[in-house]
Amino acid sequence: MKVGIIGGGAIGLLCAYYFAKSKWEVTVYTRRFEQAQELNRSGLKIRETTNRAKVKAELLLETKKIDADLIIIAVKQYSLSEIVGQLKTLVEKKQNMLFVQNGMGHIDLIRDLDHKNIFIGVIEHGVLKHSDSEIDHVGKGTTKVAPFQGKIAALSGQLEGVKQPHFPFEYWDDWYQILADKLLVNAVINPLTALYQVKTGSLVENVHFQKNMKRLFEEAVNILGLKNKEEQWRNILRVCHNTAGNRSSMLRDIESGKQTEIDAISGYLIERAEDQNKDLPYTRFVYESIKGMS
Repeated sequence: MKVGIIGGGAIGLLCAYYFAKSKWEVTVYTRRFEQAQELNRSGLKIRETTNRAKVKAELLLETKKIDADLIIIAVKQYSLSEIVGQLKTLVEKKQNMLFVQNGMGHIDLIRDLDHKNIFIGVIEHGVLKHSDSEIDHVGKGTTKVAPFQGKIAALSGQLEGVKQPHFPFEYWDDWYQILADKLLVNAVINPLTALYQVKTGSLVENVHFQKNMKRLFEEAVNILGLKNKEEQWRNILRVCHNTAGNRSSMLRDIESGKQTEIDAISGYLIERAEDQNKDLPYTRFVYESIKGMS
């Protein structure tokens, strides 16, 4: 089986590693020539392991067609708008595409595609990128997938060939549910860790931080129309405890001077609130704060 992975960031490389270890033929499509060159020369490594995974890499801009059974689109959401037009020519109508962005702003972009098999994924792993060919799998989780267009069997049949205990898949019927659940967590944890410049665990250890967590939570859960509020809140606290020593991706982006995904997370919620004629004062505060810091 062949998989093409668009995006050489932490998530794209994590997928590439485990697919390669499952004997798939992996090609990573990168934005930079230097990364493609490094991956072709050195392969891909997870820090806690000794063996490198063999992958191929190509420059996305020089690619005419993607020859793969499955294409995973793993670029950040703010970069997706730049490549959606390319996907219409790069990918055949019957090829499977799996989108694994944070937030929900990418859904409108995906609606413009008329491909038959489009799937949404939520990757619940912690991963750090140390170089163009080396990552650190710091938090083992799961990848939830659901159909956006087409039937889940078209994807699940392929993913049965990825037999890696540290990289399992879960199959869901409702793509909105898995995205909204993840967005809720990100909307509460990411902006506050970046704003306070603290690790995730500090949010629950500090009573004042936790009060602001709850305020952001109440705004987001209502806008997203999610049920089981008590369980949703317990889940966020559980995530904070389980990843207490982690630095959120938004905090790391702020520290390294990179663009954050605040538009895809808090910005999306603000847009939804405006559609409903509602105001989100706490969400808007963290949104404007992070925009000012990045």
